[in-house]
Amino acid sequence: MPRGSSANDWVVWLAPSLTVALAFLFAFVGTELVRFYAVRELDGLRAAHWTERARVFTDTNNTLRLFRVYLISVTSALVTFSVPHSGPRFILRFFACVMLAVTLLGDLGAARWVRRATAGTLPTVPWLDAQSFALLMFPSRWLFIVFGLLAPERYDTYGWAWAGAFLLALAIAYAGGAAVLGRAVGIVRPAPEEVRQLVASVAQAAGIPAPPVYELRLERVNALALPTLGWVTFTSAAVQQLKPDALSVIAAHELGHLREPLLVKLGRIAVGVALFLTIGLMPAFPQEPLLGLVYGCGLFVIVALGMRTLSVRLERRADALAHRHEQDHGAYATA
Repeated sequence: MPRGSSANDWVVWLAPSLTVALAFLFAFVGTELVRFYAVRELDGLRAAHWTERARVFTDTNNTLRLFRVYLISVTSALVTFSVPHSGPRFILRFFACVMLAVTLLGDLGAARWVRRATAGTLPTVPWLDAQSFALLMFPSRWLFIVFGLLAPERYDTYGWAWAGAFLLALAIAYAGGAAVLGRAVGIVRPAPEEVRQLVASVAQAAGIPAPPVYELRLERVNALALPTLGWVTFTSAAVQQLKPDALSVIAAHELGHLREPLLVKLGRIAVGVALFLTIGLMPAFPQEPLLGLVYGCGLFVIVALGMRTLSVRLERRADALAHRHEQDHGAYATA
């Protein structure tokens, strides 16, 4: 097979595709088996405190997420790098197709698992709502798919243009472009007036200018701050289910993130841009793309570890603001 074969060469794609499809099947069967035993454990905890059921439910979800990710990603890596003379273009396009399949298929058994594990008390999240949340939290996913499909074989004129466009897209997305896009298409909409007034009162008490407050349609209670835009966003479940005192302490935490220094905000954007390293060095080693992957991922891990250390300190600082705002001890933890 000539290096950098076209995606139209179905013979090249056939064996890796069938192998990854088998990995999808094993992932589905494996998750269903684990969920079967987890449900039995949850049935035995119906009389226990809700925190015990929540622990089992959460631990099961986290374990299965890692199981599916590692099974499919490791299988994809093994089959693509084992194809003789496979270059960066073929490998990155194949990975982009796998990522697209994972995104479109989602977790096929998740809805039944959630209904059964929570006795119908927790609604399932529609695919589109889940992707809307992911767009705000992890905007790089769709960029990896698009730029993976457009990947070059090496750093020639096209390759450098590809790298520049990829870096620019990551910078825009993590500077708030993904959220602005979400607002433009209606995924993110202004929060109800009473929620905006509540956040404004919390901001006034903290000596912070009142930020724009938005609502994201999602049937899971959550909230997030977008420091580069100065926005606070609540999910629709949070708006509908949390009481005003709970919303206020959560808002105080998110406002703490908006107070981050400019250098920290730029650092957040830089970490998003650094995601380029995970695949961007592969075309620099067209004869040894695995070497480029190892170098790139190694550099990104160093950057991510540094940001993780900083993130812990930022979360603690935001927590401190929430604790100062709470009227009853433990209200923030309960919220």
